[in-house]
Amino acid sequence: MMSKKKNIVILGVGIAILFVLGILVFLKTQKPSSLVSPLPEEEMPAETETGKLLYEDEAGFSFQYPQTLGIVEKDVSDPNTYSSLELLSKSHPEEKMVVKIIDADFSTIEVWLKNNPQEGKLVSEKEVSLSEMKGKSFQYADPSKNLILVIDSGILYRLEAPDSDFWRSAFETISSTFKLTEEQTSSGGTGSSIIEEEEEVIE
Repeated sequence: MMSKKKNIVILGVGIAILFVLGILVFLKTQKPSSLVSPLPEEEMPAETETGKLLYEDEAGFSFQYPQTLGIVEKDVSDPNTYSSLELLSKSHPEEKMVVKIIDADFSTIEVWLKNNPQEGKLVSEKEVSLSEMKGKSFQYADPSKNLILVIDSGILYRLEAPDSDFWRSAFETISSTFKLTEEQTSSGGTGSSIIEEEEEVIE
């Protein structure tokens, strides 16, 4: 009698072990969630003739970007911020590119840099155009990054990305195809934009 009960217990334990193992195997075969969640098919951005994707922002600008990147639209409650974007890559999860457009409470790029000192050593500085707006491009080392700043009609346009082969190509694509899709008008900031920029750290 005892032997029969023992056999039933052993059988029950065996079934339980097999059940647990089955669950573990099932979970292991599931694909991990991606860094940037894919958009529903009806919301996928349009593909351009060059094979790049087209991003159009309600703030009144657009640009093309590589299909290897995903875009996160940051939820910004600050009325002085028109748009705040992060471009991410699954192959470079620790890095990101930033596109930010805010009211400029300063008259020149030099004043912005004085209020927002950058990490690293300045390697080069040159004049550039962003959608026919004049600005400046900066390259830094230790840590390495590329930065474009444009101030036009009281609005600051800021593009920033790590300076590596991967991000350098994406940075060039986005900055060279950046276009205003409607006239930009400053809402008149109150100084909060400078504080916000100082708090943001790009690694």
